[in-house]
Amino acid sequence: MGGVSVAMVGGCTADAEGSQWIAVARTDELEGGEAVPFELPDGSACFVVRLNDTAEHGVGPQSRIVAFSSVCPHMGCPLGLDGVDAATGCIGPCGCHQSLFDLRRDGGMVYGRAASNLPRIELRVEGEQVLARAPVRLAYGEALSEDTALSVPNGGA
Repeated sequence: MGGVSVAMVGGCTADAEGSQWIAVARTDELEGGEAVPFELPDGSACFVVRLNDTAEHGVGPQSRIVAFSSVCPHMGCPLGLDGVDAATGCIGPCGCHQSLFDLRRDGGMVYGRAASNLPRIELRVEGEQVLARAPVRLAYGEALSEDTALSVPNGGA
């Protein structure tokens, strides 16, 4: 992120825009391909994992580290982190309705009833730390904010 000033605040950092970056894992913790759970400051359940292959929006060496919400976008059921397969890049199936998501392809649904991608969490790597901040799209049950509604033609009407 060229030209962005960063200030350290405890285990978090804030960039010039005031967004909170939180440390969620060390790169050496992700060597085994197992998902590491974490929570965003708002309490949203998420996970970070290093896949065996390059991923869209991946960070770190070979762009293989990604993070997503651990809640299915179909009806809000929790996704078991033991269902992450670093070799195929998939998570699932969701225990409620069997949705399967491809983490290499921006959390896109491979199979099931979900109508949207799994919410991806914005990441960056600084040294050995993996830092995360807000999701890049709405998670299940998340209300539209005034800013989001303004970006929809006619305020979503």
